[in-house]
This record gives sequence, structure tokens and C-alpha cells, in this order.
Amino acid sequence: MGVCVETLNNACEKTLAETANTILGEMKGIVGGHTRSGAALGAIHIEGGGGLSGCFVGGTGGEGTLHLYFLNDGNGSKIIKPKDAKALCFSDGSLHGSARPYAGIHFVEAIAARHGG
Repeated sequence: MGVCVETLNNACEKTLAETANTILGEMKGIVGGHTRSGAALGAIHIEGGGGLSGCFVGGTGGEGTLHLYFLNDGNGSKIIKPKDAKALCFSDGSLHGSARPYAGIHFVEAIAARHGG
């Protein structure tokens, strides 16, 4: 009976690792087309994955994770103006008095739906 359990555990671990790598590739493919500074793309990684305890795919801290959040959910519905400065500095180094809001692309939800989430 133990050999059956071991075989099943090995198959599940392999499937988990394959799915995590597939999701990682999909996330990087989508975010790579929208990135300017590379911070969001650089934040995407896999954590965990040892055994059947599961793993996490995404960003877990730092500026890149905030970029991922805004790319997925958008940055609100109002014009963004600086509070304590005269201008906003964009990732290309240019200065602007305000920034337009944008809607998120909801790529996390789309990827999760494709994988049964």
C-alpha cells in the first residue's frame, strides 16, 4: 500500500511543479508586454513548492509587487497629482504635473480561471 501512496505523492508533486512553472511563464509573458521599468516583471517568482504543501506564484514585496498590483487592478479613477512635489517622475525620467488613471488588465484572475481557480 505504501508504494501506491508514494507514487501518488510523486505524481502530485510533479503536477504541482509543472502547473506553477506554467503559471509563472504565463504571468511573465503577460507582464512583459506591459512593463516599462522591468520592476513588475522582476518581481514575479515562485515561492515554496516543497512537497504537497503548495507554492505561491507572484510578487511578494518591494516596488515590483506594487507595479503588479496596479497592472492587475488599475490605479483608481481620479487624476493623480503629487501632494508634496511639483511634478511626478515617470519611469522614463520625465516629469509630469499629473497622471491619468488606468484600468487594470486583471491578468491574475484570467490565469487562475484557466487553471481551475
